[in-house]
Amino acid sequence: MNNMKPEIWAGILAIVAGVSIPLIAPAHAADNENMRAQMMAKIDTDHDGKISSAEWKAATDARFSRTDTNGDGFVSPDEMKAAAEKRQAARKDRSEQMFKRADADGDGKLSKAEYEAGSQKMYERMMSRKGAGQDAQPAKPE
Repeated sequence: MNNMKPEIWAGILAIVAGVSIPLIAPAHAADNENMRAQMMAKIDTDHDGKISSAEWKAATDARFSRTDTNGDGFVSPDEMKAAAEKRQAARKDRSEQMFKRADADGDGKLSKAEYEAGSQKMYERMMSRKGAGQDAQPAKPE
């Protein structure tokens, strides 16, 4: 196990996390909470707000099956690489979509005002979803 390449470990960690990080979103606590809520929504199948060992195992089994594309019961370095490339392509697609939504004037670049407006919309969506803190209130733009 100690002779595994770092790339394989990185792939394993990425699969276990099961969460992609938007490339243009700022790394704030609200974003981390949004990612946690998304992961909970996928894994917490009985919606009790907790991830049981059975739910975690089911999610792990599903990720393994998606990665083991030839179905031989093993994940090869090529399968791990393909899974990582698929996640990277999905991140790129999401970041491009996020950029287009935030680029209100369509000039191909984000002003600080456009960036902040996009961030505020993301925060409000996150706060409107289940799992937002009971005391949390959406921030009001100044």
